[in-house]
Amino acid sequence: MKGPCENRMKGWMVTILMLLIVPANGADGAIRCVSEEGDYQPQQSVFHFPVSIRDLPGVLREQNIRVPGFGSGHRDPQVETLDSGVPPEADMATAAAVTPDDAFCVMAFYLSGNIGVFNMATHAWEAMVDVGENPTDVDIVPSGSHAIVVCSGADTLAVVDLATRRVETTIPVGSGPVAAAVAPDGSRAIVMNSNDQSVTIIDLSTWTVQQTVTTPPVSSGVFTTTWNTLGRFRYEYSEVIVLDDNKTAAAGTGSTVAFIDLTTGAVTEVALPDGSSKDLAVTRDGTVMACGSSNYSGTNEINLIDLTAQPPVHLSGFDIGAWNYNTSTLAFSVDGSMLALVAYPSSGGYSYLFFFDTATHAQICQLTASIGSCGGMAVSPDGQWMMASGYRSVFVDMRGAVPVELGSVDAFNAEVMAACSGATRAVSATSLVDENVYIWEYAQPGFGLMHTSQPGMLPESDCPKHVVMAPDGSFCLCANYASDNVTKIDMASRTVGAAIGTGNRPSFLDISPDGGTAICCNYADSAVSVIDTGTMTLAKQLPSKTRPGNCVISADGTRAYAVSVGASPNDFVSIYDLNGASSSLVAHLDLGVNLYGFYMLGGWTPNPALSSDGATLVIPGANPTDPCAVIIDTTIPSVVAQIDLSSTPDMPYYAAVRPAGDLAVVVDGENRLHFITLAGPDSALTHSMNPGQEPFQAVFSADGNHVFVSNLTGQSVVVIDCSTYQIVRTIPLPGAPDWMVRSGGTLFVSCAVDDINPSFNTIAMNGADSALTGTYEREYYGMFLAAAENPFGAVTHATGWDKLSILYDTDPQPTATPTPTMPPTEPPTTTPTGTPTGCLETGVTLTMPARLFEPGMTCNCLAIVCHPGPEPLSGHPLFVILDVYGSLFFAPSFSPEFDSYLALYPEYTPGESVVTVLPDFIWPSGAGEAGGIVWYAAFTDPLITELVGRWDMYEFGWTD
Repeated sequence: MKGPCENRMKGWMVTILMLLIVPANGADGAIRCVSEEGDYQPQQSVFHFPVSIRDLPGVLREQNIRVPGFGSGHRDPQVETLDSGVPPEADMATAAAVTPDDAFCVMAFYLSGNIGVFNMATHAWEAMVDVGENPTDVDIVPSGSHAIVVCSGADTLAVVDLATRRVETTIPVGSGPVAAAVAPDGSRAIVMNSNDQSVTIIDLSTWTVQQTVTTPPVSSGVFTTTWNTLGRFRYEYSEVIVLDDNKTAAAGTGSTVAFIDLTTGAVTEVALPDGSSKDLAVTRDGTVMACGSSNYSGTNEINLIDLTAQPPVHLSGFDIGAWNYNTSTLAFSVDGSMLALVAYPSSGGYSYLFFFDTATHAQICQLTASIGSCGGMAVSPDGQWMMASGYRSVFVDMRGAVPVELGSVDAFNAEVMAACSGATRAVSATSLVDENVYIWEYAQPGFGLMHTSQPGMLPESDCPKHVVMAPDGSFCLCANYASDNVTKIDMASRTVGAAIGTGNRPSFLDISPDGGTAICCNYADSAVSVIDTGTMTLAKQLPSKTRPGNCVISADGTRAYAVSVGASPNDFVSIYDLNGASSSLVAHLDLGVNLYGFYMLGGWTPNPALSSDGATLVIPGANPTDPCAVIIDTTIPSVVAQIDLSSTPDMPYYAAVRPAGDLAVVVDGENRLHFITLAGPDSALTHSMNPGQEPFQAVFSADGNHVFVSNLTGQSVVVIDCSTYQIVRTIPLPGAPDWMVRSGGTLFVSCAVDDINPSFNTIAMNGADSALTGTYEREYYGMFLAAAENPFGAVTHATGWDKLSILYDTDPQPTATPTPTMPPTEPPTTTPTGTPTGCLETGVTLTMPARLFEPGMTCNCLAIVCHPGPEPLSGHPLFVILDVYGSLFFAPSFSPEFDSYLALYPEYTPGESVVTVLPDFIWPSGAGEAGGIVWYAAFTDPLITELVGRWDMYEFGWTD
């Protein structure tokens, strides 16, 4: 028998209004209605009725609409997050699995929230499936019918039907899930949740949660977020596997391995006295487990566990020598006699593949090819061949007593890997930059690369590496390292506009004082691009000497300097005359020192610091054996002095020049700040001091009397008097400060390193009276910071997320009105109703024929726009929002995505106009009963930062 709610659903999809409401009802997707038995009472809207304007900010904050406070004209700065380009279909591979028949590879893409289905025979991507926010792991049921995908950002497990290529169901799990595994018989799956330290056991026959295990905690939340040399994130998660008995799961949990009974949920922990666990491997006969982790202790970092004992017991731990464990995968040989792993020297350097005897713990061999971090290992079904994938892919002959390296192939950052179970083929992917997918054959004689593919469309803006802002604050430019282009972001509309291809690996930028010209260092092309920022066209491509990594334009905009690294024996600065398409190379100037391109916080070349008059250029010589500062007279041009900084044993990497051009400061990696008087050949080191804990960057005040230095581990900015070399002020900050930029008398400071309290901070630069004036939290950590000289605002990027964070003043700037992104083919016009005497204030009023609708009644929704004039109202978007029990739908698209009527109605003539939100329709029967459905309508300013004029709301419902 159908229940009351089912009977009332007849005709639900007949009207536009019903189309809006159906997907918005409860989290379980059920239709909400009132039955005779009272099984559901309509929820009140998230707003109280009548709504207070004070309630709006919390609801609309995600849409960047802010309501000013009562009785105050003060407008606080706002932080906004912006995608730096069009989100790609496949961005940042994090996990992969191959179907049991070796026909398809399923790959998870962290940033785009998709999985891709790749045909292993045709080398074609057959589908991209949206699974949810931040997928981190994927596994496939033994039948090959479904893939399960861990969605870390959504706290769910998505079940994907591989035949229909659709999400069949979504299962809520614990908080922060990171890894999952399916039992060999397909009966159950287990998900490890890092945030609440639990595991979720799932019955795969019903796709339901069987049990959540929280006591004792079986997930330590161990996962690492690391940076590669581009500043892009790489994620490593603790591993969870299901043993061949189909009833026991093992999870690495730090200093123990937790064995979970999938039937009862009982947990047995095996302590690891020597080291910790993150990665797990089991011999093919299921008797021994190996555990490894990035322990960095230098002793006993690999542990073995006896799986034949019940419960399992710790066998032994063994030292891998003067090496640090550095792999995401351990692998046994077929007979279990050898264990393969990747490690790097304790003193730092490249990583290599090692083999150890599991009985004696003795090292068998170290292969000669460096591999970097390892993303996976595959041993052929017959045990004769092995492949390890990392920064370089290495192929190994396993047939003898000692493994033999067959060769290696470069595959940049291919740290995600899956192998076919019945063939010597494997799939690897770059998780960081190129986002290429590689198909490998790892059996002699055919070992090597079979195919390379890009699974998604090439994004417009991928891996933003550096950002600069126009002097008037109207736009910023972003160099996108992976997509080989520079994008222009309009600061008024917060939109990513034109992109221009520059060259291979664009890195650092600078912009001329008039904002009309920019230069970009193309690190891998040995070239510098000259860009016309008005037309966003490439004016000229100029040669550099080896790899250009940092650059600066003179204050008059006529000269540019690009510092290159990687030459032998010395590095160079290339000097250019800037004149649009007539720009030219002046000289490649030998610096007399090797700069050692310095890869700190994302990779960069020591910066060139230029005096205001353009006559003196200072470059830190980041050389561990010959630390110095190179002084260049740009009028000659020639190196006129090399200041010896060998009093400290670390590399100087950051320089700043006082506006007057008579003093420079250089920061080194040994907690030292060096003051250098600038006097051509007579330049000299004046003073060295310790400014704090791990100083990073230095910025002079506008008058040059003080220098501000950020201290990473000290979590502060210190103010130093340049005449006395004394710290006159220490300003604590909420995180680790690194990048700073001055705008007039305001110092913008970016916090923090490794996602610790990421925020913008503003400091009033008043010498000894300098003070922190604001802290503005943001979602993503970004490295390089830019600000205009006059407007209040700054921008930084988050390389690993392809995001920009913008701190801006809410006072509207005199910038152009944003161009509508989707204008209709024939723009509709509003219906003028004349100028009644009541139209005295700009605003909007909502009307409907009734508050309660019954079958057969006429229904519509109109927004009556009032504008007293005298000039047309242009560029002010009208927002009409339907609130269905807390779910917001934006007209005219009626999507949860942010939308307005700006494209349809770019301006309103003086008087009253009618905007049809819903056209006339007859209310259907069988719609059930509901109440508390609310419309909201309001204008905002062109920047979409605050409500303008009179706004309105309209509450309604319906009944049978």
